[in-house]
Formats: sequence, structure tokens, C-alpha cells
Amino acid sequence: MKLASRLFVFAAILTGPCLTDARAGFSVDITFTGLASDYSSYLDEVTAGIQAAAADWGSKIVSSGSMSLQVNITDDPSVPRANGGSAYTTFVGTDGGLSVWQQGALTAITTGSTAGGGFDAIINIGVNYLVNELWFDPDPVSRVAVVPLDRTDAQSVFLHEFGHILFMNGWRHWLTGELPGDYESTFDQHVTTDGSTFYFDGERASALYGGPVPLTSGNIMHIGNAAPDPGSDLLSDLMNGVVFHRGSRYYISELDLAIAADTGILLYGPNVVPEPSSLALLGVGLLVVGARRRVVRRAA
Repeated sequence: MKLASRLFVFAAILTGPCLTDARAGFSVDITFTGLASDYSSYLDEVTAGIQAAAADWGSKIVSSGSMSLQVNITDDPSVPRANGGSAYTTFVGTDGGLSVWQQGALTAITTGSTAGGGFDAIINIGVNYLVNELWFDPDPVSRVAVVPLDRTDAQSVFLHEFGHILFMNGWRHWLTGELPGDYESTFDQHVTTDGSTFYFDGERASALYGGPVPLTSGNIMHIGNAAPDPGSDLLSDLMNGVVFHRGSRYYISELDLAIAADTGILLYGPNVVPEPSSLALLGVGLLVVGARRRVVRRAA
């Protein structure tokens, strides 16, 4: 049985009566680094987009804290587009002899514990992607303007990266699925394989999808694959790892929220019954803040 499942009943008693639907959300303190000063004309739009993406996720995740976010503008060829992730992880328990860690930025926004002077999360944006590919919505909150057919919607990209910052990240090898040691993330915990395809087997996501959710071949911190591989029906999902179509918008889906809930995130609303691993573990004294393991890779 998964760690969060074992603790769910007791944790719900501790935390359930205290929850409200106020949806205060979390705040983001942005610091630009790298080549940001050379591209200062883009920074207001990037800031508005990131803040709107944070508000969107914050309206769904029970949270009221803040995270410090480093936005790095770079010409590093290893960042042709954008990627993001938490800067560290926090220990939440054990499962089958493995220590289990959640994304540090999630801890920051749900418990108020931060990295102690460092950033909680980072988003890297390639210069060419910023200048020649991304389109910035003039109103990233309402999202009603038409996305140009020759550009990628920046708002969709920021929403996607927050998915990685908060829960869809880990240490499993993207090709083999192997763990590097005796530890795993709350997402790694639910990754399985049939020998050819990797799947996310969380209870809520599997129930919603109709079975384990296919993960992207060679990029397993994402969902979906091009046909004929399993998951071709997921290419319109925000967290797909295959393609973002120009001229299109992507939104946080019910499946994305179900995956988040399976990793222990406490959510608002009736559509996903939360499994409050992080807040519950705090309530029973099992959340260990300060023992942190750095995230070694960032999902694109």
C-alpha cells in the first residue's frame, strides 16, 4: 500500500474539519537571472504570465504560502525551449524501504517552510524560444485573445512548468525508469511499466482515465505518446510530453489534478477527492523539514 494511502484516514480526521474553500492560493516572488537584463522588454510579460499561472494552480491547490522563483533567461543550448522544477525536495516518509520526497516548492506553499535563503523553484527560458516562439497573452488571466498560428502560447508553457515544479518530477531515469538510489519522489512512487511503456498508476488518475496513465516514452515525467503508442489521446493535455501546438491553448485538466492528488496534493473541489499527504503528514508529525535532497534534473 502506498504511503499516502496508509495515512489518509487518520490524516483526514486531523485536517478535514479545518479546510475551507477560501482559495487564498499561493504567491510567487520572482527573481530574474542570467541574460534577463539584455531582454528587459520581455520581463513584464513573463512576470504577468507566471503570476497568472500561479493563480490558476493556486485556485485548485489548498495553499496560502509563497515560493521564491528564479527565472533564468539563458542561451545555453541545453535549454532550447523552457523547463522548470523545484530547487530541492522535502522528506515525507518511507515506502517499501525507500525514502519518499515531495517537491520543495510544494512544501513552501503549503507549510511555509522554505529553502532558507535559496530559491524554492526555477524556470529556465531559452533566449530564442523567448524572442522567436512564445506569444504573451495581453490578459493572461482571462485568456480570451486569439493565439497566433505561428506562435506557442506562453501561458500554457508556464502552467506546464508549474506542474513540474509542484508534483510531476522525480529521479527515475527517463529511459529505463530506474531509481538512482534508495529514494523516490511522490511521482516516482506511482511509476510502473509493462516492459515497453511506462505508466502512472495512481488510484485517482487510473480511475479517471480508465486504467494506468501512459507516460511519455523517453520523457516519463510527462503523459501521452504519439500514435501508435499508448496515450495518443493525451496529446491535448497540458502535461503531455510530445507537442505543444502553435496557435493553441492548454489548460489544467481533471487528469492533471487527479495525478496531483495521487502524489499527495490537497485540492479544492468535488471532482478530485484529495489525499492530503503533505498536510496530513505535518499533522501527525511525520513531515521532516530541513532534511532535503536536491532535485537532480528538471522536466521540460
